[in-house]
Amino acid sequence: MQLQGPGTMPSPQSAEWNRLMRNARGFFFLTTGILSVIVTLVVYQSVQAATRYRARFYFDPNSPSMSNGNAHSIFHGDSDASTVVLRVELRFSSGAYRLRAALLDDSTVWTTSNWFTVSDAPHFVELDWRAATAAGANNGGLTLWIDGAQQADLVGVDNDTRRIERIRLGAVAGIDKGTRGTYYFDAFESRRHTYIGPDPGGATPTPTATGTPDPTATSTFTPTPTNAAGPTATATATPTQTPTPLPLDTGFRGPSANAAASGGDGNGFQTDPANAHADDSLFAVDTDSGTGTQTSCTSSKKDKHLFYNYGFSLPVGATITGIEVRLDAWVDSASNSPQMCVQLSWDGGVTWTTAKSTPTLTASEATYLLGSTTDTWGRTWSDANFTNANFRVHVINIASSTARDFSLDWVAVKVHYQP
Repeated sequence: MQLQGPGTMPSPQSAEWNRLMRNARGFFFLTTGILSVIVTLVVYQSVQAATRYRARFYFDPNSPSMSNGNAHSIFHGDSDASTVVLRVELRFSSGAYRLRAALLDDSTVWTTSNWFTVSDAPHFVELDWRAATAAGANNGGLTLWIDGAQQADLVGVDNDTRRIERIRLGAVAGIDKGTRGTYYFDAFESRRHTYIGPDPGGATPTPTATGTPDPTATSTFTPTPTNAAGPTATATATPTQTPTPLPLDTGFRGPSANAAASGGDGNGFQTDPANAHADDSLFAVDTDSGTGTQTSCTSSKKDKHLFYNYGFSLPVGATITGIEVRLDAWVDSASNSPQMCVQLSWDGGVTWTTAKSTPTLTASEATYLLGSTTDTWGRTWSDANFTNANFRVHVINIASSTARDFSLDWVAVKVHYQP
């Protein structure tokens, strides 16, 4: 579908608009800007008081002219004509286009993701918005994927009174005077449950930027018509064709709480242990680690530390396919075979997996990955095992000397799953 100006633009929700939306496959483009005439096309979709809403659409910036720092909304989820509860924004900063997502809580405070850089090329964007299940539950959230990779998972939001009644896709709001040009959307699909993934009809994002502002759809960005269901004017929880869910992951997440565990001298990372919560080159330090020279991960002579409250929000019933633990760490000397061991708990620290250990640590910071996309650490996990109340990470420092000093910049965890 291509709409190129006021003369070809039907009124939203009119009969002609609905006909176009029922039959659209391919691209439409939006012209935005402050010229003698502003031409802006916005797609509307009606939704019935959704407490969960998932959507996927393809987006190509297509080199619009934007002044540095300009940003505006390209997607809104509204609870009524004046209240936006979900949004995706496009920004131009330091020579790059960026996207971010946000959701509104019951106190009208926005919880916002980081900005994520996208190339000037087609990308598919997917959202999973969730209202909290009850007053005080504070379990609302929003997950953002770009090209199938999870970029953000905003959790713990108090938004039980929020609902989505209408969706707007396009140059929705906040267009700056320094913004003008054309960008592309395609293959919009929505549902209430299950991951959507890439368009099976062929609207696959091209990873190489075209670098051309030409507003005409090209063969690299126009899907061949298929029998797959196209975008419709109303939400449906049962699309005609459901893509096979892709394996997903949470991205690496850091903890927000920690505590020294019994063992060794009993103080774990005694200096600034919270520095291990984030990847920021600030270090938690365990000085003169341990009270014995044993090199077993389970020795009672070794210093140990717990990290927890990772804020995971996995779909109910998700199948866990793998767990990775990332340690950004170093040691004062590689002598005496210094290593870090990790155990995982699914029941608040009562029971632990068999430990995995790093290679010998180096005297400069390095990243060590334990586990893999298909390694479940010797057990079958459920989504409930990853709540803040249940999930724990045990870091144990071992060496054949008590003179070693261990430094830890980040202890992060990524969970791989099928929804």
